[in-house]
Amino acid sequence: MRVLVVGAGQAGLATACGLAQTDGVEVTVMSHKTPDEIRKGHVLSTQVIFGHGLAFERELGINFWEEKTPDIGGIGLSAMAPGVPMEQQPAIDWWAPLELTAQSVDQRIKFAGLLEYLKGLPGATVITNFTTSGELARTAGKYDLVLVGAGKSELVKMFGRDDERSSYTKPQRALSVVYVNGVEPGATDPDHPIVRFNATPWGELFMIPGLTKSGPCHILFIEARPDGPLDRFEPDIGERILSPDEHLRRFKDALREHFPWQYERCSKAELTDPTAYLAGRYVPTIRKPLLRIDAEHTVLAIGDVFVQQDPIAGQGANMATWNAKVVVDAVRERLQEGGPFDDAWKLATAERQWAIAQHSVRFSNTLLDPPEYVLGALGAAGQFPDVRRWLVNGFAQPSDFADRLYDPAALQQYLAGVAGAA
Repeated sequence: MRVLVVGAGQAGLATACGLAQTDGVEVTVMSHKTPDEIRKGHVLSTQVIFGHGLAFERELGINFWEEKTPDIGGIGLSAMAPGVPMEQQPAIDWWAPLELTAQSVDQRIKFAGLLEYLKGLPGATVITNFTTSGELARTAGKYDLVLVGAGKSELVKMFGRDDERSSYTKPQRALSVVYVNGVEPGATDPDHPIVRFNATPWGELFMIPGLTKSGPCHILFIEARPDGPLDRFEPDIGERILSPDEHLRRFKDALREHFPWQYERCSKAELTDPTAYLAGRYVPTIRKPLLRIDAEHTVLAIGDVFVQQDPIAGQGANMATWNAKVVVDAVRERLQEGGPFDDAWKLATAERQWAIAQHSVRFSNTLLDPPEYVLGALGAAGQFPDVRRWLVNGFAQPSDFADRLYDPAALQQYLAGVAGAA
């Protein structure tokens, strides 16, 4: 069986690595950049992969950076409350442990390394500098299955929007990222690395321990409400992007003005390298997973070509890894059954992806504009360790929120039960 994976992101590469280790499968990966170009380029994203996703990477033997990467042992929340003076913020400040540690590896080193790993596998081929939809149409007929995970390419536009599953028609946040050295330990953080989630009316700041090209670092990530005071990273007229120094200066100014409780920790931070920053915005979109490219051939969307959500809940890379496992498992099962990789199989596989991804999408959308009863749960977590642990571990397993977080009555009943048992 010949499989083409278009796109060298988290979903595409994890899927390709799993299929390349499957008997009877030959895999070709198409990437629009070489490993060297990826390493030397700008950072691609923020990313956190939680315990179950890391377990899948270990199963595939592609956890090459695990020993060098800080283990994220928990998540903390620092949030402003209305009516409280800025010098007394954050009014909410707590953290709780993750049941399974998480990790964040700079995708520049990870994706470049996985492409090189695939080049060395028997039955795997890597083709670089592939970009066009026309090339996909000319190539697809040579393969038994084509999977498209090129979320940042023009190919995304070929997949139609799923209006029933998509909630937004415009970006919900303006995004800004810096990878830095020199962040000091947090005064209320434990003595091991955690992600710190800071919330204000104008947007959010995430502080993520990670690994980059030069070693351990912090990834600082602002999610700004569009046109608000944190939305300040658009380049000047005539410029494609801000300079490294200007981007970092604006980032620190934003911390000093709107997250002062974290500013001193970050006041001496410096970029890990001149391309360790990124800014942009996009519309969170769920797309139709099946694309017909000619009378005889269809291709299947995976990863963020299929499900592209706002990164506010840290679900992108995590869900891409889950989706890769779904696709690898589905292919292996089909090979054992001996059935065709037809449209019915592709749509069924997409629904298996969505069965998992829908929970992370709902969680992400809830954090973008949390209702009062959810904000109440975040505040109550400061009093009750059980609530803290439930909320924090839901980042790793968002399906755990399905029966409680989105139902005001069920949530109130849960919180009352916890308070009564305290």
